[in-house]
Parts: sequence; structure tokens; C-alpha cells
Amino acid sequence: MTKKVRLIWHRRDLRLHDNALYQDNTILYSLFVLDPAFTEPRPSTVCQEWQTVWMGPHALSALLHALQSLRESLRECGSDLWIRSGDPVKCILNLARQLKATQVAWHIEAGWYEEQVSRRLHAALTRTGIECIVSMGCNLYHPDDLPQTAQEWNISQSSKYKESEKTKPFTEYQTNGSSLLPLQVPPIMGNFRTACRNFASVRRSLPAPVTMNTEPSTVEPGEIPTLASLLEPLLQQQDGNILGLRQVQLQQICEAAIKRHEENSKCRKGSELWALKRLDFFLRNHAATADRNRADVELNHSSKLSLPLALGSISPRRVYEQAVLHNCSWLISHLEMRDFFLFTAMQAGSKIYRREGLPVRAYTEEWHSPQHRREFWEKWSSGTTGFPLVDAGMRELQATGYFSNRVRQNCASFLTKDLEIDWRAGADLFQFLLEDHCVGANWGNWMYFSGVGSDPKNRHFRTISQALRYDPTGAYVTRWIDELKGADIKEARFRPWGYLAGWRTPVVNPATQLTWDDSRKLKEKGYLCDNK
Repeated sequence: MTKKVRLIWHRRDLRLHDNALYQDNTILYSLFVLDPAFTEPRPSTVCQEWQTVWMGPHALSALLHALQSLRESLRECGSDLWIRSGDPVKCILNLARQLKATQVAWHIEAGWYEEQVSRRLHAALTRTGIECIVSMGCNLYHPDDLPQTAQEWNISQSSKYKESEKTKPFTEYQTNGSSLLPLQVPPIMGNFRTACRNFASVRRSLPAPVTMNTEPSTVEPGEIPTLASLLEPLLQQQDGNILGLRQVQLQQICEAAIKRHEENSKCRKGSELWALKRLDFFLRNHAATADRNRADVELNHSSKLSLPLALGSISPRRVYEQAVLHNCSWLISHLEMRDFFLFTAMQAGSKIYRREGLPVRAYTEEWHSPQHRREFWEKWSSGTTGFPLVDAGMRELQATGYFSNRVRQNCASFLTKDLEIDWRAGADLFQFLLEDHCVGANWGNWMYFSGVGSDPKNRHFRTISQALRYDPTGAYVTRWIDELKGADIKEARFRPWGYLAGWRTPVVNPATQLTWDDSRKLKEKGYLCDNK
């Protein structure tokens, strides 16, 4: 009888806990492929004259930390992590042949390119007679447990769904007979979440293997590259070539990422061990008091789990189980929203990149190419629009690869609703800059807040009023905008053009960034902050 040898291709599942691909008695080998498609410039989604990079400096930094941690964990189990660079299909076929693998196993991912790679690999392995094991590991809910027909979705969306029809929480994990994708998820997030809660249950997470059933191999595992080496092609780009960014901006972004990479080298930020410690620390100490709507999340007002969830270095099911134990319902809610965007992206394929998006209401938006509004685009992307909340957010993003969800929403609204620039340009830039970029979450949220996604409302964030509400002391904007550090008048942190000499002229009329109540207050009193 032929000995079973499984090659596990890691993608966005850089963990050992709750990883069904390791739950077997076959001989196991692990691989990660550094796909050039994620680091080499390629045409932008919205401007063919521009290029973009799918995985920017901050995301690459986190990826390398996660790979280093995963390799160490595998070595502790008696195995290793093989590293290869190149076309994933060719790399996998070659290593499978060298290791005499009879199986290749991997998880599917959201994203059109990611799905095409998976299909190419499946076809190539089938031709060689190697067994394919394809599973789902990025979601909270397994697709087999969700409604499979339109009728089941419709019934389970109702608030009158019978309590007796609900399944028990924490069902046992089973991997046989997987269809991998539901038939048709509802287009509106609220309906999806209600249906999931009523109809499905979350499977128990799996423990990490203590030892690995493997055999010694003479095939070299390969080295994990340095961040500097991965950034070399980016630093060689001409001015404005990458999403219209100036070369000096690219240099600053790369330098900031390299510096942070070194600072985080000990804790391995984003890795499996870091994520599990972060989850426990946050739930025990801060979850109950976290103010998630704050613009500033430096003081543990955010779980900071979006990064390991994007890398798959923590399982959403593990997060769910711990959130249930600590009665943290809002964190569970966020996991459900993430599931909605992931399933929607998997279902929609290349449609998530369309200008018209996946609208649930009449599509009326008209946008301009960022090239046709180059001045506006440059000011927005560099954080020099003149509006503190937007500018602070874009500066924090470039310096750290992260900013709060509240500020992300404001920046997206400002680009699409005020500057009227194609939402896909913003999604492209966020994909390049975010350390926690996830295809489904990023593109889904951009559609949502641009008015061409799953939101039946037409939202327009008034950034001055938003700052007054979510950064009431101006501490956040002052941290990221040096020009505000000397402002001794509180009002200047929200309307600096009226107080600071030399402040840049706002790119749009400031009146458009106030709610009706704040506009009336300013007109009647002449100021917005009660404590001038």
C-alpha cells in the first residue's frame, strides 16, 4: 500500500492551532510560497497608467514575523517550514515531486487572483495524479453549516425563526463532504448575520499538534527573505508610478516599515504566538471597557486582532470561543461582519473590483479618475487635505500600516463623497498600505462606505463633526500632525484654518464637513468647542 505523504501549502493560515490540514496521521510537510504577484508592481485596478503593489511594506513585515514564528513552532514539533519563491503552482509541483507527496492540501481564500491560483493548482495536480485536499479555514462559520438554499436563507433571516430550530453552539468539527461555499449569501449584512445566528453554529476549534508525523528530508527548506530584500523593487520605482505616490513617500513608508519591523522582531507582531497572547491580554484587561468608536486606539480600545486574522495566524473560532467565555458580544459581532465580507468576496469573484460594485440600492454615484483629479488625490493620499481627522489618519496609515476603523470610514467617505474620486483607487491604496489587508474586508468595506456595496443607506461622514465626537480633545490629530502640536486653542484642532497662520487651504468647503446641529452651533456661537 502506498504511503500517504501530505504537502500542506500555507496561505493565509499561518498557524497550527485550529488547522484541519494537520489533523491527520499522514506524513506531513509544510510549505509557504512567496508569490511574486504580491510584491511586484502591476497595473492598478482603476488607472492602467499607474501601477500598484498588492502587499506593501507593513504587510510584508507582519508576514515575515508570522513565517518565522510558524517555522519555529514546526521545528519544535519535529518538522520544518519550506520556503520557496516563484509561481505557486510550479513551486508546489516541484516540491511535491521532491518529497514524493501523494497529497497536497490547502485552504481556499477570498480574492479573484487567489481563487485562480487555487484552480490552476487543482488542475495541475489532477493531471499528475496527486490527491487534492481543499478546505476552509479563514471563516467563523463553516459554509456547510450555513443555509444552502434561498428558502433556508429567507426563513432564517426572520426574527420569528423558532428557537427549537436553532442548533447548539460549538458543533464538532467534521471535514468530510464539504461544499466549501454556500449557495447564495444575502446581499445585506444584517440579514446575513441574523440568518447565521438563527440557522448555524460555530464549530469547535482544534488544538495545535504537539508532535508532527514527518520524516527527515534532504530537500533544503529555504531561507525566509529579509524585509529589505523584498522592498528593493519598490524603491526602484519612478516618481508617481505606484498609485501616484511620490518617490519620497515610498521611501518614507519603506523606512518606517523597516524600523517597526526591527522594533517588533522580539514579539513577532502578527504571529500565532503574539496573537494568542494578545487575545488573552485584551479580553482579560480591556475588552469590557474598550471604546471602539474612538479615533485613537493606542490605549487598548481595539483588540488589534485584525492583523493576525488577516494572516490567519489566529483562528476566528478561537477568538469566538474566548469572546464567549468573557461575554464579549461586540467582538463576536465583528467576526460575523468579517464573515459576511469574506463570503461575499468568494461569491462575487472579480465583480468586487467593478466600478459599480455590488450595490443593494440604485447605483447613482459618479466618480472621477484620480489622474483627472491629481491634486486632490495627492493631498488625500499624503494627508494634506487641510482637514485634521482625514490628514492624521492618512499619515498614521503610512507610518504604521494601521489606523482605527472609525478613521478608515472617514477617509473613505471623504475620498468618494467629497472629492468624488473612484472608490477603487482608495481600495488599491489601502491594500498597499495596510498591514492587516484582507481582500474581502478591504474591498467590501470600501464598497459599503462608497455607496455601491451592502449598505442600503447612503452614508456621508462629516469629518469635522466626526472629530468632535470621536476625538473630542484633539489628542489623536495632534499626535499625527506636527503643525497642530503648538496649537494652544482647542478649537484650532478642529478648524485650524481659522486659527493657525500658514495652515493649508482646505480642499473642500469646511461647511460640508459639519452636521446640521454643529453648523447651527457654529453660526450662533462662533465656535464648536465649549471649552475654547
